Order: sequence, then structure tokens, then C-alpha cells
Amino acid sequence: MRGLAFLICCLFAGLGTAVAANPVPFVNQPLVPADAAPGGGAFTLTVNGTGFVSGATVNWNGRPLSTVFVSPSQLTAAVSAALIAAPNTASVTVTNPGTGAASNVVYFPIAQPRSQLAFTSALASPITLGTPTTPHVPMAIAAADFNGDGKLDLAVALLGNPSVLQVLLGNGNGTFAVVPTQATVGMRPTAVAVSDFNGDGKPDLAVLNAAPAPNEQTTPDIFNSVSVLLGNGDGTFTNAPGSPVSVGFDPIDVAVADFNGDGKLDLAVLGDGIDLVTGNNVDATLTILLGNGDGTFTPAPGSPVDLGIKILPSALAVGDFNGDGKLDLAIANFATSTVTILLGNGDGTFTQAPGSPVTLTVTVEPEVMAAGDFTGNGKLDLAVGGSYGYSIDTLLGNGDGTFTEQTTCCGIIEDTGTMLTALSPFAMEIGDFYGDGHLDLAMGLEWINTSFVTFVHGNGDANPVFTRSDYSTLTYDIPASVAVGDFNNDGELDVVTGADPSSQIAVQLQMPSQQSPDFAIASTGNSTATVSPGGTATYSGIQISSLNGFIGDVSFSCFGQPVNATCSASVPSAFIVAESTATVTLTVQTTAPTQGGVALPVAGPGRWIAAPLAALLALMCIATVGRIQPRRIPRRVRVLAPLGVLLVSVVLLATCGSGGASGSSGSGLVGGTPAGTYQIVVEGTWGQIVHSTTVTLTVK
Repeated sequence: MRGLAFLICCLFAGLGTAVAANPVPFVNQPLVPADAAPGGGAFTLTVNGTGFVSGATVNWNGRPLSTVFVSPSQLTAAVSAALIAAPNTASVTVTNPGTGAASNVVYFPIAQPRSQLAFTSALASPITLGTPTTPHVPMAIAAADFNGDGKLDLAVALLGNPSVLQVLLGNGNGTFAVVPTQATVGMRPTAVAVSDFNGDGKPDLAVLNAAPAPNEQTTPDIFNSVSVLLGNGDGTFTNAPGSPVSVGFDPIDVAVADFNGDGKLDLAVLGDGIDLVTGNNVDATLTILLGNGDGTFTPAPGSPVDLGIKILPSALAVGDFNGDGKLDLAIANFATSTVTILLGNGDGTFTQAPGSPVTLTVTVEPEVMAAGDFTGNGKLDLAVGGSYGYSIDTLLGNGDGTFTEQTTCCGIIEDTGTMLTALSPFAMEIGDFYGDGHLDLAMGLEWINTSFVTFVHGNGDANPVFTRSDYSTLTYDIPASVAVGDFNNDGELDVVTGADPSSQIAVQLQMPSQQSPDFAIASTGNSTATVSPGGTATYSGIQISSLNGFIGDVSFSCFGQPVNATCSASVPSAFIVAESTATVTLTVQTTAPTQGGVALPVAGPGRWIAAPLAALLALMCIATVGRIQPRRIPRRVRVLAPLGVLLVSVVLLATCGSGGASGSSGSGLVGGTPAGTYQIVVEGTWGQIVHSTTVTLTVK
């Protein structure tokens, strides 16, 4: 790994040290405070980040606030009571004097704190894009105000032939209007980023174009490139001169920041090196594109930099991890379950941090990552999501570019003690969804044929950082991306997901939670069964349903069955998410009675054989007694013996005729499930939540 660090430094050497008077600032999450209740009083907002200079201004929905320069990494601003009088969400940015581009946007929700989350589909959601004959699969989504009306809009990169960039203008109530004009992008878009690349105050877009699939033509400019789209300020876009720009093989993630501090936004593009045509992997890459300030970009000398063929990088995050005022990069590596930390030198070059790469001891095959100050100590941390059980490794920043791994969070655990390996994350977004001042996570997960967004609650403490919230919201088909924003401007963060292959995007609006997440269990199939001892009763319709967005692995138990009978569920537990159900089969096995270790025939045709045999035995006994010489047998015995034998035969006949199923004392039967009617309880348990349903068993 020392060789990799040396290679990165050498390849990036010679980029030049030309630095503008002021850099483009970068704002960390969270703001302090991170939100406010509507109707509150005036307060001081603290903004932490990188690249602040004297004269920097904090902007509230694009309007400057009275700002105090504290340090290159901190500003304070005065927020009046009028700005938080009613529920809404403000967009907070920072601008430096003499620099056209603003920092990244951080949302400031104004709403009451929530103890539980609840989401509902927006009116007219899901929104279908394309047609059955011309499908357009939404591969990447970004949210911003593209037409300057103060309402969040959506930019969706659509996979198709050709692939296009579709804009949907927000109406401010969670509904959207599709802009007829589309911009053309590369053949297989994988990610989209929003920033002002030409400094005109209008949001622009960078769309990654992945490597070709086996059946696709290999035109260079539509694969392995970045399409740069300049915003016109009305929701339409124009391809920038020189767009698309070539990058490393199969780009999958992008970060936007001013890496060389010249006041112009740059791009860091991560390529995983997966070649779908040949089935082989090439070297993973990191490409640095230096912005020229007019929407055009120049590859840094030596870019793309080879990161190695075996790491398969999957996610990229940016921030000042060592507190030196220069922006750094973090790369999650899927194949090696590690995170590489590259420290910025302030001129567009990077050096691998001490102790890098960081090995993830619990999270396997990381796929998503986000940076933020999750502990509230002023140092940036990393949250990394892995492929198995949506486990989350939290890497706590030490403030010097090194990280300490925190106890993992949130994996779905089965009764067997193993994680549900079918869960796979496809997105991670951060925001204060609960309105309690702490950063939370929204994670998009795939699970078998179901996909959903689940929320992980942050508590702002050093240990633990996150706790699972047991809440999810269902998405459509297999989502490829998630975007977060307040799409109805009620002060609460909402989510939008894109679905593959249905050509749909789903808008989920946060709403006041009326009930806590819960589940229900009921017998929806046969709830009664009748068997003879030794028979098996099957109840095939025990259904478990998620209520109010519940997510969890519900375990099963049963009781109330008769003696000498056992009950069991077809699976020990079932995993359910919002609006989904799972069906379990309950089996009750009864036991037949025995005598002398031999099972007797139960009530039925066998008694017609036993009865004649009993009568024949009685006659033989009487005849035998009659042939014995009377003088050798006492007179009492001669009189009572035939009657006794006859009585025993009658009892035997009666016993045989009854079938011997009851196992009652005096019959000679041993064990067996007693006849009767029984109520068997099937119980589902998740943590402290317990619910049950009842089925009826009759044994004859």
C-alpha cells in the first residue's frame, strides 16, 4: 500500500500550485443546531466545514445571513425568528468573496421532533417514465431547485436507448411536472451530482456513463465518461463544451469539491474496473477532473490513477478528515472489505493516510458510504454499509486522518445467529429525519424480490452512534438510487427512489406518525384440523403482516398442544418490511397409542376381526373347562370359571370395539395423544412486541 501512496503522489505531481484567492467552501453535516421547531426564537447557527475565509457568508435559501468568521473551518450566522416561524426546510450554503460557486447544500428542517417515523406515497406516485415499448429505467436521482422557484425538483438519469436526463419540476406538494425537453447522456448512466460548475448561480449536473454491456456498441464518448450538463435556470440543460469527458473504466461514483483550492469546483470519479464485455476486471481507477470555472474540465496529469485490480471500489466520500483545511477522499473497497483514506495536499494531489486502508472487521463487501460528524465532536466520521444484513460499520474520525472502527449496527439477525445474506444496500443518505438534532441514515436495501428504504436512528453519542429504528417504507421493484429532500416543504425530510425495471420513481412523504411500527399475526388459511392419534395436522395460512412501516425478523413459537403431541413452524422466523406479508405453515404431530410396545389398531374395521376372535376364545375356554374331570376341580371353580372367562372375553370384545384410541387407564393402552379438542396458540415475537393467533385441533 506504500507503493500505491507513492504512485498517487507521483502521478499527481506537477498539477501546479496555482490557487485562486479564495476556494469554494465545503460544508460538513450536521449544522449546529441541525434543525429547529417552528415558532421558536432567534438563534445562532454554527456551520462547520472547510475553506472558509474572512468575509464568507452563510446563505439561507440563497439569501445572506449576518455571518461571523470564526476560523477557516467554522462560521456562525444569526437566524431570525421570522425565518423559522412556520414549518419548512431551508437550504443552507456558504459563499466566499470573489468566488462564483457556492458550497454544497445542507438542509435545515423546521419541524417538531418525532419519536416515530411514518411515510406515505405522494399523490400520483409512483411516476412512470417512458413507455412499455420505450422503457426508461431511473438509474440515478438528484434533487435541487433547478428553476429557481424555491421548490425542490428532480433530475433523473434514465437508462434507455438513447439514455437521457429527465427533469421533473416540483409543485411544492410532493407532486411533479415532467419537463418535455431531455438532455442526452451516455449509454449507461450510473450516478448524478449537482453543483454550480460555471459559477452562474444555476445548478449544473455531472452524469457518470458506465462501461458497455456485452450487447452494446463501444462508442468511446458514451461509455467510461462524464456528461456535464449546464443548467439554464428553467429546468432545462445544455451539454457543456467538450462533454462528455473521458474517465477511468466503468465509473460508479462521483464527488464534487474544490480539491486544488482555486475557487473552481472539481470532480473525483471512481471507476470499479468491471468489464461486462469480457467478464474480466481491469484496474480500478480514481480520476481527478480539474474545473476550469466555465463548465469544462481538464484531467489532472496522471489521471486516471490505477488503484489496483483486486479492490473493486464501490463508494466515494469527501471531507477534511485531518483538519488541515484541505479536502480528502475516502474509498470503500468491495472486494477487500476495507476503506482507503487519501489525504489531500491542497493542490489536487493526494497521499495515502497512515493506517490506510482501514479493515472492516464486521461489515463484509461494503457498497455504500457517507461522511458526517455522527458523534458531535467536530471530527468527520464515516458510515459504511455492507452487503450482508445491512450491517453498518462506523469509522470514528480521530481528527488526524485516521479512524477507529465502532461496533457495527443494525444487521438483521436470524434465530440461527446468522445475518440475512439476501439483504444488499444500494444507497445511503444522511439527514436528521427525526428532528432531534442528530444525523440519521436512510438506507436503500434489496431483499429477495422486495426493496425498501429503512431508517437508522443516530443519537449523537460516541457509543453507540446508531441504533436501528424498526421502520421501513416499501419501494417499487429494484431501486437503483435514493434522493432525500423536503418535497412538500413541511419541514420533514422525504425520500424519492427510482425503480428497475418498471421505469418508475416513487415519492414517499414523511407524515406525522399516528402509531408505532408493529406487526400482526393471523390464521388466514385453515384454522381447524381433525386427526386420529398418530396423524399430522397442517395449518398452511399463518400470516405475518407489517404494520405502520415495521421492519424485523419475527420469530415463532407455539404452545397449547395436547400431551404426546408436538407443534412446529415451517421456519423459525420470517423477515417482513413495510406493507409486506410472510406466510408460515404450522404442523402438529400427534402420537398413536401402544400396548406392550406394539401399536394397536385404532377405531375402524379392525374391531370386526377382534370381536370374533374374542368370542372364539371364550368358547374354547368354556369347552376346556368342561372336559376337565369334575372331581379334580372344586365345585365353586367349576361353576364360576366359565362365567369368569366369559366376562373377560366380553371386556376384551368391548375394548377392541372401541378402537383403543383413548389410551385411558384400564384399557391396557400406553401413551398416545388423548382424544379431545385443543386450542393451539401460535406466537410471533420481535423484541418486546408479542402477538399471537389460535388454531383448533380435534383428536378423535
